[in-house]
Amino acid sequence: MTQPTGQEAPAVKPARKIAIVGTASSTFHETPYQDQAFEIWGLPWHKYERLDAAFEIHCRALWTGPTFQDHDAYIKKLNGLGVPVYMLEDVPGVERQVGYPVHDVARLFDPDYEPAQLAQRGPFASSIAYMIGLAVYQFTQGEPIDELAVYGVDMLCNDEYAYQRANCDAWLMLARGLGMKVTVPANSALLKYSFVYGIHAPPSELKRGVHSGYLQKRRASFAQQLEVKKRECAHLEGAILELDNLTGFAVHYERGGVIPGADT
Repeated sequence: MTQPTGQEAPAVKPARKIAIVGTASSTFHETPYQDQAFEIWGLPWHKYERLDAAFEIHCRALWTGPTFQDHDAYIKKLNGLGVPVYMLEDVPGVERQVGYPVHDVARLFDPDYEPAQLAQRGPFASSIAYMIGLAVYQFTQGEPIDELAVYGVDMLCNDEYAYQRANCDAWLMLARGLGMKVTVPANSALLKYSFVYGIHAPPSELKRGVHSGYLQKRRASFAQQLEVKKRECAHLEGAILELDNLTGFAVHYERGGVIPGADT
């Protein structure tokens, strides 16, 4: 039997699970909100059932567009989240901001990386990439992370998402290579490829057409649902307008006014 030494054993950190959640409808609904073992990492401009950390990676000079029209209101929104907000630069007024360790994370991807090379060699093509990168970095620093899962992320579209998806795939493959358990839902396009070069023929235009046809059908379904909701909104707006008019008549009558045509 081991005799006590008078020194307490170091506390063992509980294992963590991290769910990185984007906005894609294909797998967003699979987010494990009910599993309290998962930390939910997300984007501050999107609505989640719960959130444990937010990532506002855009420098303030890039705060443009509808989301950022009123900077003071946006800072108030960030503060209202009630969770740590990871940021690249210090923004006055953001109460729970946490500086993102961009150079340390970048070195995981490229050991020869130097801070002055961030613009040319920084391996970050999206907010999701920063999130995955931080989870990988924490794992390499000894954090007991049992699982890294990604929900609500597809990056199927052209232009911006085309290079963002490749970057996210690279980060996820690095995570797996370092021994992390990486979970990607079956309906996500991440870490999936349509053929194996040298074994299968490249996908034909017909196959791509079938895939785009599926997306077009899905879009049509959403458009149909939208029209139904628009009609429902119009009905409710009409009911509200009618009640407003009746309320006006009632107030007028209660104050002694005469309503033409009404029985006295």
